[in-house]
Amino acid sequence: MAPGPFSSALLLPPPAALSFLLLLWAGASHGQPCPGRCICQNVAPTLTMLCAKTGLLFVPPAIDRRVVELRLTDNFIAAVRRRDFANMTSLVHLTLSRNTIGQVAAGAFADLRALRALHLDSNRLAEVRGDQLRGLGNLRHLILGNNQIRRVESAAFDAFLSTVEDLDLSYNNLEALPWEAVGQMVNLNTLTLDHNLIDHIAEGTFVQLHKLVRLDMTSNRLHKLPPDGLFLRSQGPGPSRPRHSR
Repeated sequence: MAPGPFSSALLLPPPAALSFLLLLWAGASHGQPCPGRCICQNVAPTLTMLCAKTGLLFVPPAIDRRVVELRLTDNFIAAVRRRDFANMTSLVHLTLSRNTIGQVAAGAFADLRALRALHLDSNRLAEVRGDQLRGLGNLRHLILGNNQIRRVESAAFDAFLSTVEDLDLSYNNLEALPWEAVGQMVNLNTLTLDHNLIDHIAEGTFVQLHKLVRLDMTSNRLHKLPPDGLFLRSQGPGPSRPRHSR
């Protein structure tokens, strides 16, 4: 039988045919192009984008919405807009450390339902509002150290009260916290509040925090600790009383 017009493709040796198919798969898997000067690593099923020290002034609009890990450290991003992370429902780890972020729009992270770690340390945030962190129902690690935060609204942590394990607000200008909200963080392991201006902790704040293993309150304005079981446990058993013979 005479060969048909497409029979040559059928005669390709197996290695060449395999290479051809892999090229087709790779081209289809990349989706959106990698933003300029960023490094994109696509190892199925994880898509990682590293955009550190690239001189960014804002979050690149060309980020693939399927990204799982996104690092935008050491840039000059001044604001987080509502559209920056829209539809990134697969994002698990977001790092925005060491930028100049002073503004976070309401609902900026609302689509990040899978996010487990948010790093916003070493920026210029002055407050944490209740509408900025909504939607983060799976958040485990919230790192807000080394900002200029003076105020945290009482509803700021509502979305992840039962999931957060690590909360870092060190090196800020806090005089107080929404202690009632902190007291509901039942899975909290680490609470870092050193180098602030806190002079009071509400009594009973730590009663329900049975998983708390590290609390750093150094370099604040506390004159005394509240009568709380957490501090009694940390001091260990007191000296035993001598027994008197009958």
